[in-house]
Amino acid sequence: MDCWLIIHGERQQVYTSSVFPPFRDLLKFARAVAVNQLPHKFNWEEEGPWIEFKAFPTVGSSENFQLVIERNRTPLLTAELNRMDTVEILVEQLRRVALDCPGAESEWAFPYFLLEEFEREWAQGFTRESSSSAVTPARFVFYPCGGYGGVTSPAFCVWLGEAHAVVMLMEDDRRCWRAWFEMLARIRSADFPFDYNFYDIHHAEDPQEMAAEEDPWPWTFGLTFCAEAADLPEHFRLRVQTQGDEMEPTLICDVTADRQAFVNEFIRAFKEFLNTDYLGFLENGELRCDLHSLLPEIE
Repeated sequence: MDCWLIIHGERQQVYTSSVFPPFRDLLKFARAVAVNQLPHKFNWEEEGPWIEFKAFPTVGSSENFQLVIERNRTPLLTAELNRMDTVEILVEQLRRVALDCPGAESEWAFPYFLLEEFEREWAQGFTRESSSSAVTPARFVFYPCGGYGGVTSPAFCVWLGEAHAVVMLMEDDRRCWRAWFEMLARIRSADFPFDYNFYDIHHAEDPQEMAAEEDPWPWTFGLTFCAEAADLPEHFRLRVQTQGDEMEPTLICDVTADRQAFVNEFIRAFKEFLNTDYLGFLENGELRCDLHSLLPEIE
């Protein structure tokens, strides 16, 4: 995707890579400017070259800030701007991306609810609770993901708040789907503690599944979900970490979530997927198992 920076009336073309989608970082940049938590910076990766956005506080004026934009350390812009005017411009352009860009939720990792949450916090003066006991909302985004040989298969992202997105490339592996629904049932019934290592599950023997010809990417099935009881009975603590045969575990997130809301949100998104994009998989006959059969296990 090509984007444009318009600086002093001149258009600067910017390449946008779906491998390193920049829009979440740009929204975080807007938030830092809005609350005046400066300095703040991020790199807009162009798969080789990069553009660096920097924001600095100004002396004597909290309404303004200094914006510096550089490409490969070559200055493109240095200007003092009004903070809230700049935030409004950024948010409006990001809204266009979230609403009008094909694949914004999946390919570009920028679902519209990130903007909705940002604007909700903005209206409340960015006073959201930030303690470790704060409840993190969960969202699930389903999409068809391309695999080896051009074959696509079902996948979904687990969004835990605005900071954590876990990609689950489940394919049509019965072992992984059944384990996921079993995990949801245990969350709903508060059957803690537990951990589900999807790397091990994917490699477990199953006469109905073909053996994996090669190890998947670590973030494909190499995720372990660990859950335990939280201080309040309606909540639970969820930790997600990478896991594999030749890698040390790496913690991705550690959050507190609402048990019922977590399960309900997944079921809502899963049903929507079954009635939309999933129909294409069934028509093409690409899948070995019908995911509709999993719903009775959790409802």
